[in-house]
Amino acid sequence: MCVSAAGIFMVADPPLIHTAYQTEIDSLTKRSKAAESAFLNAYKVLADAPDPYPLLEAAIVRSFTSMPCQLSLISSFRTRP
Repeated sequence: MCVSAAGIFMVADPPLIHTAYQTEIDSLTKRSKAAESAFLNAYKVLADAPDPYPLLEAAIVRSFTSMPCQLSLISSFRTRP
């Protein structure tokens, strides 16, 4: 870039700047597509996984049933919002 006597910025080589700009846009587009693909792959794996809540609830109930004083905790745990 050059500055003229009037203080206006002048572009020295428009095709070179356009090429660099387009290269940057292409790089950002490629990176964005890779990130979206990775996210969708992770989402598909997690979406197919079963809900862990029933197993966790059973494990907690089993651990607390051996402690009679903790039965009130089980009933409060079952009142799930």
